[in-house]
Amino acid sequence: MVKEQKDFVCPDLSIIDKKGKELKLRDDTIEKAKDFAIQYFEKTYLTPKYSSPKYLMPAFLYIAAIHGGYKYEGERKTQKEIAEAFNISIYMIYKWYTHIADTIDIDIEDDV
Repeated sequence: MVKEQKDFVCPDLSIIDKKGKELKLRDDTIEKAKDFAIQYFEKTYLTPKYSSPKYLMPAFLYIAAIHGGYKYEGERKTQKEIAEAFNISIYMIYKWYTHIADTIDIDIEDDV
């Protein structure tokens, strides 16, 4: 039996741009968050309901601001700052960011 190949469909990532700018993140940090999102969705093929701004998108921004090797001083954002920008609880970021980092093998430094 041949396993059917799924087509990759990336959800709308514009919320990452919008909220990243609200958080005063650098353009390359925002782009890194979108890169992480694309890698994650390519690997997992999660259905669109999980790609809602209230679920995964805040976690991609958080990871982009704390991942190992991050090169800009003073740009790190806390879960609280990002949660407030998205009007969600910190728990939602906490719930997703480690899963995402593990799934796409990102070195995270979450001592913020």
